[in-house]
Amino acid sequence: MNIDLIFERFSSEQKILAAKMRWPYLATKASLFLSIGAKQYREKDFFSEPHTTQEDTINLLTVGCHQVMEGKGLTMENPFHDLNVIGCSELFKMFHFEKISRQTTYNVAFDGNKGALDELTFKHMVDNSEITYYNFCRYV
Repeated sequence: MNIDLIFERFSSEQKILAAKMRWPYLATKASLFLSIGAKQYREKDFFSEPHTTQEDTINLLTVGCHQVMEGKGLTMENPFHDLNVIGCSELFKMFHFEKISRQTTYNVAFDGNKGALDELTFKHMVDNSEITYYNFCRYV
């Protein structure tokens, strides 16, 4: 997956937001995870992430990495989906971010589904930079 080509498809506003929210960094890590898989990614990762070997969580990480590559999560109008709270947290943990805050709006409609929209702020474990992403959790 060519990150530069994906980035070129973003609007000017999306490019500014993506740069501010460290999307190129996340996309680089997501692309690597998708190309080599969880085991090899873990072996190459400084913090040996992802720590989990549970198949369900690895599947959520795969879904999340595909969505990162699509530019999802940057805005509340285009949030991550199908990750649930744990999957979203594990995704950002794999990218070396820890959650520092979460604001939830309940009874949100998105793509014909009702659920909760999380606004999640994360801090990078090394450089302390902060980013905010959005995750939609459909009610079951």
